[in-house]
Amino acid sequence: MKLRNLFLAGIAAFAMASCSNENNEIINNGDNGVVGTEDASFQFGIAFANTASSGVREVGIPSVEDNFTDATVVIEQASGKSVHTFVKDEFSTTDNKLWLKEKIGVESGDAKIFVFLNASDALKRSLQETATDQYNTLIASVAFADGIDALTKNNIATANKFLMSNTSGTAIVEKFTKGETKGVTVPVSRVAAKLVEKTNKTTAYPVANKYDNPRGYKISVNITDFSYAGLAQNTSIMNGGIVSEINLFKAFDSTSDFAYQATTDASGVTNYCMENKIGTNLQTTTNIIYKGLISIKDAKNQVVTIDGAVYITADNKLFTSINDLKEGGYNYNGLTETSTIKECLEKFGLKKYVNGECYYVGQIKTNASNKAEIVRNNIYNLSVSSIKEIGTNLPKTDEKFTLLDLTVDITPWTVNINAFDL
Repeated sequence: MKLRNLFLAGIAAFAMASCSNENNEIINNGDNGVVGTEDASFQFGIAFANTASSGVREVGIPSVEDNFTDATVVIEQASGKSVHTFVKDEFSTTDNKLWLKEKIGVESGDAKIFVFLNASDALKRSLQETATDQYNTLIASVAFADGIDALTKNNIATANKFLMSNTSGTAIVEKFTKGETKGVTVPVSRVAAKLVEKTNKTTAYPVANKYDNPRGYKISVNITDFSYAGLAQNTSIMNGGIVSEINLFKAFDSTSDFAYQATTDASGVTNYCMENKIGTNLQTTTNIIYKGLISIKDAKNQVVTIDGAVYITADNKLFTSINDLKEGGYNYNGLTETSTIKECLEKFGLKKYVNGECYYVGQIKTNASNKAEIVRNNIYNLSVSSIKEIGTNLPKTDEKFTLLDLTVDITPWTVNINAFDL
């Protein structure tokens, strides 16, 4: 796979170091343009690349997702570890790459190299204090209780400051010979993932006429809103790092109290999330919840007003009000407009859809694996392709809960398209 297929940063480096640890003093060698020791030096540059799967750069990718303010480079050799930070102004642009204007001096022999773009001050301290063989234990965290946009607020998906680390999750190992200048490329990728919901709110999805209604109603569903269930609130800084237990925000079925966003059109609604690769079922994967609105037309194609709720009987007949039920020969003693969804089901065997609202859930999958998982540096384009039947009357499971058939297509970053057949 080509390096430019990885949304990477190859860094060929030169510049003055902003910090180092006490075991490896950084020396400015004056006019020779080398920062560090002088046995050898390496060159180092950042190239932002294409998707790993298609090799085609994503059209219209926002620069705020590509940009960086500084690059932190960790070099470990026999004598110890040094940590350098270079600001963006210390780079020049050539051939679609950003190149440091100076060289980094290194000792002869093997060197392990890590690169972090847009590392927070706290992460920089951790990189300094933590042994490199423990970098896979470094964790980023977020509280989505602060809002669906929490990752964009001084976190790993802040505009122009997306956190990126070695794509491989491990150090690049290079061997340096005394007196040589060697070019080194370190692929990096974003730690965050991107969710883009693209269902058109004006599309009416016909529902198969499985409901016996005495007036020959035509039934469709519009997807009006969406939310996410089971958003991960912690992730490893390094790809493939150790996350023993993911902290999920509002895991599916743990609540029905989701904060919804309105669907728009094909341009989509963008949110950012963290990786979740250890989920095994709806309760532990990251899912999308859709809110639909039932729409009914009569035989003359005229809209039928829903009077408070839609009711579906145990024998699968559909009615648009309590009076409609009575006219159809269904008289339930004690049923009123204020009867709850739970009461309707338990006392009368009725499914009540308040204001015609229904719900669906879809597991978000990654195309490359076809697994229900969220993978870092991936974009997940989500949309509804079709709807087979009316969903549930609450965003929770019941004995016949309808799952969305979600597919994911990968584009740069690495993009995954999930098209749901509901």
